[in-house]
Amino acid sequence: MRRYIPSLLDLQAFEASARHLNFTRAGKELHLSQSAISHHVAKLEAMLSLRLFERTFPQLTLTDPGLNYINRIGPLLTQLEAATVEVLTHGDQGGSLNLACPTTFGVNWLIPRLPSFSQNNRNVSLTLVRYPKLLDHWPSDVDAAVRFGEPGGPGLVSHYLMGRERVVICHPDFLQGADRIRTPADLARFTLLQHEGEPGAWTSWFQAAGVVHPSSTMGPRFDPFSMLIKATAAKLGVALVPRCLLDPELKSQQVVVAFDLPFQSQQGYFLLFPQRRAGSQAIEALQHWLVDAAALQTDEWTVSKPLAPCPLLSTTRRKPSLVKAG
Repeated sequence: MRRYIPSLLDLQAFEASARHLNFTRAGKELHLSQSAISHHVAKLEAMLSLRLFERTFPQLTLTDPGLNYINRIGPLLTQLEAATVEVLTHGDQGGSLNLACPTTFGVNWLIPRLPSFSQNNRNVSLTLVRYPKLLDHWPSDVDAAVRFGEPGGPGLVSHYLMGRERVVICHPDFLQGADRIRTPADLARFTLLQHEGEPGAWTSWFQAAGVVHPSSTMGPRFDPFSMLIKATAAKLGVALVPRCLLDPELKSQQVVVAFDLPFQSQQGYFLLFPQRRAGSQAIEALQHWLVDAAALQTDEWTVSKPLAPCPLLSTTRRKPSLVKAG
């Protein structure tokens, strides 16, 4: 039986036009003329017996059926392209993989460990791409992503990696002299640097430390974490950051850990990928490697010595004490 499927070129012309909302730009992407793109879209509209675009100057506007159609076929075209690239690149032995991740995580944690992944997965070609917001739809050029926040939503497979463990960092000078940081109460004398995506992080940390801070949500805000770490190194204040991001700055002594209180945030780094990609050998290889590498580092922290001269805080809950603003 003949399948009711439009030609691939018609679908590609429509998909590119829907993204650009312009036949000319779609033609440049597909190396076709504007008239050729218009012809293929008109051919598809004739087959469907409906209009996919309103032709309004200076750009196109998707009709309601057109919007519904692109939302349905867009992921299918992406999946078809990914499957084709995998076969062309590695046959059935691996594949190419576009991974998006936040800049700080990529630079401070992922890239230094990538040689290990490459050595153990020579059949997987890994490419790091621009990190998307991943809000409305999954980007067509992303196979998997490491995202900071909470588990992914519908249609996504989510695996927690690391990042919930938070430590307080400061410039080494803040641990020296008569006015040095000794206890969590001393932080009232210092500016609390905030992460834009976690406005309540400091409040939760002070609660865990048994201290009431009068203005724990006040302070300059930064995003991403790399800016927060650099601001700490520049003596702008103290910061609460994921322990996993600190190896370069700790080794270079740009910052030190002031308090390593057993404290976990609700947010961390998760590996996400569409459910339709479950079973991909390349994604499975990345997933297993990331989970193992994250667990290995967590084990190393557990057996390591204290990271700063300040004594570790007791895990026993204490009666909260009021911190007076200095």
